[in-house]
Amino acid sequence: MIHSVFALLLLLVATVLAVYKPKGLTPYGERRQREQRARQARPRETDALRHGAANRVVPRA
Repeated sequence: MIHSVFALLLLLVATVLAVYKPKGLTPYGERRQREQRARQARPRETDALRHGAANRVVPRA
């Protein structure tokens, strides 16, 4: 009887740990998000080249 109770308790603990997700980001996730926002704030020339902006003709005024 004690073994079956212990096994059920162990399964319950494993289930809770598998399902529970803490709120917020890990330090790695925060760093990635910060880097991504910084990249979006200042598009580099290589980003423009990658998207074909170098091949576009811009009319002069």
